[in-house]
Amino acid sequence: MKILFLTKYDTLAASSRLRAYQFQEKMDLLKYEVEVKPLLSNYYLKLRFNNKRANILYLIFLFLKRVYSLIGIVKYDVIVIHIELFPFLPAFFERLLFFSNKKIYFDYDDAVYHNYDMSNNIFIKFFLASKIKFLMKNADGIIAGNKYTETYAKKSGATNVLILPTVINIDHYVEKAQSSPSQKIFTIGWIGSPSTSKYLKLIARPLKRLGKITPVRLYLVGASKKLNFSIDNVEIISVAWSLENEQKALREFDVGIMPLFDERWEKGKCAFKLIQYMASFLPVVSSDVGMNSEIINDHENGLLASSSDEWFDSLYKIYKHHDIRQVMGFNGRTLVEKEFTIQSRLGDFEEFINKTLVQPVEAISLHKDPEKLSTLNNYSVVTIGLNCASTISRTIESVLQQKILPKQYIFVLGKSKDDTYNIIFSYKPLMEEKGIEFFLLDEVKGSVAAIPSAWNTGIEMVDSDIVAILNSDDFYSSRDTMLNVLTNFKKSADYLIISGRINHSNSSTFENSIINTREFLIKTIGHKALFPYLNPYNHPATFVSKKLYDKIGLYNVNYVVSSDYEFLYRAFSLGYKPIINDEVIVSMQPGGFASKHKNIGRREAYKIATSYTSFNILPGLAFIIRFILRR
Repeated sequence: MKILFLTKYDTLAASSRLRAYQFQEKMDLLKYEVEVKPLLSNYYLKLRFNNKRANILYLIFLFLKRVYSLIGIVKYDVIVIHIELFPFLPAFFERLLFFSNKKIYFDYDDAVYHNYDMSNNIFIKFFLASKIKFLMKNADGIIAGNKYTETYAKKSGATNVLILPTVINIDHYVEKAQSSPSQKIFTIGWIGSPSTSKYLKLIARPLKRLGKITPVRLYLVGASKKLNFSIDNVEIISVAWSLENEQKALREFDVGIMPLFDERWEKGKCAFKLIQYMASFLPVVSSDVGMNSEIINDHENGLLASSSDEWFDSLYKIYKHHDIRQVMGFNGRTLVEKEFTIQSRLGDFEEFINKTLVQPVEAISLHKDPEKLSTLNNYSVVTIGLNCASTISRTIESVLQQKILPKQYIFVLGKSKDDTYNIIFSYKPLMEEKGIEFFLLDEVKGSVAAIPSAWNTGIEMVDSDIVAILNSDDFYSSRDTMLNVLTNFKKSADYLIISGRINHSNSSTFENSIINTREFLIKTIGHKALFPYLNPYNHPATFVSKKLYDKIGLYNVNYVVSSDYEFLYRAFSLGYKPIINDEVIVSMQPGGFASKHKNIGRREAYKIATSYTSFNILPGLAFIIRFILRR
């Protein structure tokens, strides 16, 4: 799967760094192809951090660069847009994306919609107040930073919403060296940005009171350079934000704070500062607003404050009781490890993206339309796989949405190390409810080739007329797939093969392209002339009668990559010519075993072709062509 993140900012912005680049790093390890393309560069951000404006020509360049990025979306399966494509512009380009066949998601880590619907500018409010609502309603999915944004999304019409707070990589946060209870200075830490510096005025008075009791240091990271902020009896250290400065500061803090106004914008925040503090084993004090109230279990992992007096009381309590600091710090760290790390939440994001690639549709039972459907031949689905947790749900859902359900669903799996088994078993009750016989077979034993051996194991279990092999990273393209296939079988003889078109759903080489069955070449050149060069049929979209398997045998396990080519060549040589179904039958995800072992595939194809043709120059020529083209 290829995923494109279209972020508002580059790596210097926490929103992009943590909600896009961080996921890119982890998902690349899971064999996803992930790219991040920001609208506004780090150069632009540095200008803003220094209270400078970017040249208008540079902004036009960034705009055109974003437009160019949209032209290239054809090679991606999923597009994740942070907030919107262009701030303070109508949703023209987003509307165009909705007309594409891509899955479009929007990510909101702040209540940015209030920039429009609460704007004091009459023109912004008139033209853009409903922009974000429109995007939320029409997107395939919304990623919300908290419950406040989730509620807004659902009221806007979004039906597919994932709550995903801004999370951290827990490996980057370590426990600070414990300070002595007799330590002379009490360090209160704050991490933020120039735009959030305004909240610091909420704690000026309580810090002044605390400074009269004990030496107090206020350590600020990322505050505005224009911040004119001084507090009697309080030492203030202010440093620019950088990863290095942030990590150094966290080791100096005795307590982390997050003051907020109690307004609608603030209710949409993801409490990220608190998560950082807690990950560093620090106690926290925050305003009792929005997600802060959800994260902090008062007096267990932190304290909530709604007034100046409560802020003073909370900070004094943490200063006075060293043991409370330790307990709260430990409890906060435990909570973060469980719920707010990339390690614990990556699976949620992955599942959310995958489940919407094929929307579950209630399957129609044969009994609902007996006059039309009951005379069709029955079929069994055989699915093989190994460590396929990221795709198996999509495969199964595409079977369960068929207008004609299978008699059997047979799974043949290797010893998967991920959650494959549990996912498959979760569908067993539904299959049994719909009258589908469920089989889950263990890993194929022996030294034979794994893939054809697994196919054969599944086929031997089939007790129906037709075998449908659907591998764990493939899925049926429509609800009518099996209805069309079975109708064709009914019109034909017992010993039959039907082959149709496939859709390469994601590949840099076959970008959402439909691969046909070489109908033109078959009609003009003929099956016999084609087979020595290539397989004229797409095996993932090929269906074989059980009687034919019984008559001519199963897949040859001596071929690791090309056993499907050998079976179809064998069937053709014995007089069984596949019938072409002009429908797109199966969508598949290239990059599987065969793609990774092209050298083996070429050698096997040459050996197979020479065994079925006396004119050996043709397989040799095909081998050379494949080698040159790296196919």
